[in-house]
Amino acid sequence: MHRLCRSAVRHLPADAAKLRAVMTTAGATDLLIFLLRLALVVSLYLVVAAVLLALRRQLQQPPASLPAQRAGGPGASAMAKEAMLAEGSARLTLIEAAPVDGPPGRVVRLNGSATIGRRPACDVVLRDDSVSGQHARLSYRQHAWQIEDLGSTNGTYVNGHRLRRPATLAAGDVIRIGMAVWRFDAAGADDADDE
Repeated sequence: MHRLCRSAVRHLPADAAKLRAVMTTAGATDLLIFLLRLALVVSLYLVVAAVLLALRRQLQQPPASLPAQRAGGPGASAMAKEAMLAEGSARLTLIEAAPVDGPPGRVVRLNGSATIGRRPACDVVLRDDSVSGQHARLSYRQHAWQIEDLGSTNGTYVNGHRLRRPATLAAGDVIRIGMAVWRFDAAGADDADDE
């Protein structure tokens, strides 16, 4: 046993040097891992900041056409207004919706075209979070009303079918945008109340 203690004591300085080398390497590895984690966190914050700036810029851009310049708006000529009222009048009647979008029975008159979405520049503004900024467009073309989805996240549905391309509407068709469900009527729009 005495020999064993002497050999252990003899090897102790060499083992201590190895132990110091291992501890120094472990400290450098821990430092490297910490720096990599810090770089990852900083890069994540930069990505989030870039996304927020892009969203802010997009929201601050003016819409493609101002509401007053749309056909049928206050800036349109009287003759153009009359032509649209005579030829392309229709209405949407709200069947069901989130409480923020108005009571069922709300009627929106359509004259020529209308954009539906959450942005204030839209003709029909819905406050439902599942509705995109510019969600769908209704337009009167070639003597028929058409609806198209404008690349919305949650889609536009006509009679329970999701739109993949513009579709022609018929009287009585049911349109769902977000939680709002509308009935389309091409006839009798003249006796409807404005939004």
